[in-house]
Amino acid sequence: MDYKSKTVDIYIRTYKKDFDILRYCLISIKKYLSGYRKIIINVRSKEFDYLKSSLTKLEFFNEITFVRSHDYNDNIDYCGQQICKLEADLYSDADYTLFIDSDCVYSGYTSVYDYFNSETGKLYLLKTRWEEIPETHHWKRCLKRLDLLTEYELMRRLPQMYPTYVFKNIRVLIENKCGKRYIEGILDIYNKCSFSEFNVIGSYIFLNCPEVEFTEYDPNKHQIKCKQLWSYENKTDLLNKAKTIVGI
Repeated sequence: MDYKSKTVDIYIRTYKKDFDILRYCLISIKKYLSGYRKIIINVRSKEFDYLKSSLTKLEFFNEITFVRSHDYNDNIDYCGQQICKLEADLYSDADYTLFIDSDCVYSGYTSVYDYFNSETGKLYLLKTRWEEIPETHHWKRCLKRLDLLTEYELMRRLPQMYPTYVFKNIRVLIENKCGKRYIEGILDIYNKCSFSEFNVIGSYIFLNCPEVEFTEYDPNKHQIKCKQLWSYENKTDLLNKAKTIVGI
């Protein structure tokens, strides 16, 4: 099957403080990104109605699929949003899932199929040896806990795309390794040694999915036309940057 016939859904897990920048993220997706099937936005149940009301003026509002997640407490929702990403297959039957953060804004025309190697037709992910980026070594602990540690750090670029089927497999793996439901297992790992959902997903794929290829990350070569603006910046400055990038 030609890789351009594969289906790709966008999955965004957001929360109230990011709703303003999310609006520009969505506008940039609609303006610049092609090839995806649908946009799925996940938010805690207590913020669901507020999210929808904040986006109702978007011309493509009815094209967005909104889904509710568990109401994780604010003090653990950084982990809660990672759990929600590992549940993306519960809301999508697409071949691939493209995770986009709320503060990511596309800056030029691109396609979801740019994540594939046009010669092999395979999705490609990026890798860097741990010793080259010592500031990320704390992520190794959760990978060791799940027997997923490789020689590579695999959270090299946002947005990230993965085969959708792997999320269920990873939840099962976590339950088997932790001896409890995956939600409790992830929270336990997070509280003891931190958790990195994209490193867990990437390492699982590296070890188990030959249909995906990996290449050494070169920041000068492997650039998607998308900028992460870091939503903890000054809000006015953040939104002005987003408007400039989107061109409105």
